[in-house]
Amino acid sequence: HPVPAGSCPVTDGRLPIDELTQAGIDCIAPKAILLVIQVRMDQTRALALPHNGSLYIPAAHVLAEKLIVRNLLPGKLQPICRVKFNLLDRLTQTDTTIRLPGYLARAIGKAEIPASTLGETWRDLSSEATSRLENMADPQHRRTWQAKNFGKISKQIETLDSRRRTLAKTDTKSPEIREISHKIRAMKREILAGTLERIADDWHLSQIEYWDSRGAIFPWSIALGGEKFYDDLLARAELVYEP
Repeated sequence: HPVPAGSCPVTDGRLPIDELTQAGIDCIAPKAILLVIQVRMDQTRALALPHNGSLYIPAAHVLAEKLIVRNLLPGKLQPICRVKFNLLDRLTQTDTTIRLPGYLARAIGKAEIPASTLGETWRDLSSEATSRLENMADPQHRRTWQAKNFGKISKQIETLDSRRRTLAKTDTKSPEIREISHKIRAMKREILAGTLERIADDWHLSQIEYWDSRGAIFPWSIALGGEKFYDDLLARAELVYEP
């Protein structure tokens, strides 16, 4: 039963339980971690959730286990059924033009492509990005990558640094030394920004599958291929019960 606005005052930091009970209120919907436990109690069917949705579920499982051990759950929890739509793979069925987010546009080299192209390439893009991220964890690899991708800037830094060292031997207070230092710092920031962009792009690419079976796919599906495409997604969806 919903609580009418303004009808449930809080006294001394506590809810008026007796008044709520008399009003016929069975419970107050809590935060997500508690809610997912609550809706699974005293039900006859499983709770269906998107395969890559509801990231708070692991925490809800841990809490449920702790509550069960302490005999604080009055009923049996019904299972959770994960629904996998495989949207990204199904993109191969349509050539509708889609506009890509920045990280995908930079990876593919185009801002707009047929949806089928993404459907055919997303797994390779994700796999390659994962490998690059693993390599980037090595400091030596990062330096090698920076030297290759920012070779011109790196050489300019070396030339400026050599000039700064020469000046320092003859005139430590030369204004040019300060100017050179500012230039070098700006160039290093440019290299760092480029490195971070590569890492950020690869992280997004490595996580593309997160969007494969989210819950809010109806508007995407209609825009891609209409109701027929959406109905096909539902008909071919995979159902997996969590242990």
